[in-house]
Amino acid sequence: MICVFDIWIYHLLWDYFSVLFPDAGHSYYSEWTRLPFPRGTLICIYFSVFAGLVEEFHFRGIMVPLFESFGMSWVLIPFVISALFGLVHWEGGWGHIFVTFCFSFVQTVYYQKTRLILPVICGHVAVGLSICFMH
Repeated sequence: MICVFDIWIYHLLWDYFSVLFPDAGHSYYSEWTRLPFPRGTLICIYFSVFAGLVEEFHFRGIMVPLFESFGMSWVLIPFVISALFGLVHWEGGWGHIFVTFCFSFVQTVYYQKTRLILPVICGHVAVGLSICFMH
């Protein structure tokens, strides 16, 4: 269920903020999908899966317990992690930073409540794949 919600919220916010921030239109995914089939498709799938695994393991699986061990408030953790996550995705401009901040916030709160990393990884992969095949 988190996967469907992630895809919906990401694309809803992306559509809204790409109007407010026109520089938000740049995406490496859209460049890869222009490559001849099957190369572009395979690259897009690879990076969607790889980003989902690595980023979620790093930002949720490592950083949440790390910040908790430092004594950071459970309320503050999603804001800090989401700000860092958004800034890592700077290549799409301010709109993309904000959209990835919101996506990360949902992912972080879900992970804090359940301590399940697999649904969070699946949500990230699903969003990446939806970007590949919807743009």
